[in-house]
Amino acid sequence: MIAGLLSVFSGRRWLAAGAAGLALVAGLFWFRAVLTERLELREKVADSAACTAAVKSGGDLLICPQPVADAATQARRYLECDAALAEGRIYGVASACSAAVKRRDAEAEAAAHEARQLEAELTRTRASAQAALSRAQSRAQALLRKDQNAALALSRAPVGAHGRVRCDDQCLRELLGE
Repeated sequence: MIAGLLSVFSGRRWLAAGAAGLALVAGLFWFRAVLTERLELREKVADSAACTAAVKSGGDLLICPQPVADAATQARRYLECDAALAEGRIYGVASACSAAVKRRDAEAEAAAHEARQLEAELTRTRASAQAALSRAQSRAQALLRKDQNAALALSRAPVGAHGRVRCDDQCLRELLGE
């Protein structure tokens, strides 16, 4: 019986059957590889769509690949930092912004504070100068009145034969402004 089976699969038939079997096994492996690849691609497409939705909606980024999650987290921090800077929220700047942005914000705040102090000092200086000007004008008017009164007193004083003014007690009091 074995001899009969061997006679059926002898020579070329054996070779053809082996080649057909190998082709069948190779085809099955290829089919399995293609099917596995398609399933993996579908999973990647679904994961990518879920990741895109999470990035756009601000959801959880654990489903995204690490580089994408890192980039999305950084972009969110930049947006939060911009909003904090625009609204002037100090805590938001401290928690969301990088060290360089914090330093620039602190420098801008310090410059604004210094500008406010300089404006206040300028206002005080202008007020002081205005008060000094007012005092100087009052003194000048007082001196002018005194000079006018002295000139008036001298014009009222009697003139002697030699052409000089003779100033009596009343004239001297008027000259001193008493």
